[in-house]
Amino acid sequence: MVDLGYYFPYVVALGFLSSAVCVLVAVWRADDPRVRKSFVAVFFAGLLVVNLAPFPSLLPFSHLHKYTGTSSNPTTYYDVYLVDSDGDELRYDGSAAPPAGTLIRFGRGIAAEYPASKANATAAHLFDRGQSYRGRIEAGRGIEPYVDFPPHALGYHWDRERLAEYDEFVALRVYHVELRYTESGLDIERRDRTLAATYNGGELTRRAY
Repeated sequence: MVDLGYYFPYVVALGFLSSAVCVLVAVWRADDPRVRKSFVAVFFAGLLVVNLAPFPSLLPFSHLHKYTGTSSNPTTYYDVYLVDSDGDELRYDGSAAPPAGTLIRFGRGIAAEYPASKANATAAHLFDRGQSYRGRIEAGRGIEPYVDFPPHALGYHWDRERLAEYDEFVALRVYHVELRYTESGLDIERRDRTLAATYNGGELTRRAY
């Protein structure tokens, strides 16, 4: 039996190269209305196919999973916090340890999935990066605001005013969070947060939850 999974990377590469060629041809023949209309039609047809067909998206088309998928009820995830010397918790800024989208995966690995040595090393990495990132914000970023992507207006991020409310960071905590939605799915009915792991003094302690 032919293993189709073996050929899938080549299909992705072929799809990407074909799309690149189409873009170049469309730019070259941009004065022709038929070329412009054909390019737009092919683009939206490809976008529709990768969102409806039951296979991973083909670059450069994007799979709109945030809009076509639904969350399970209940939904669980992991949240990471830094703790100051007074015991106050500050939710972790994903920009401290980019890419930001991996923070939940790091939290899950630290709390449950990684071997003890890897979990400890990952927690130490997040703790150290959190401290250094705080220092950069408090000291000013120099030219970085002009060369980095700006933070999303709706995203969570640290600033000097927020950090001024906290003393020196001494520990890192990972929480297991469970959200339960109403029947309509429009509101959160219940939010449970349970401590899953603590990194303090170079040692990681996992907790049953």
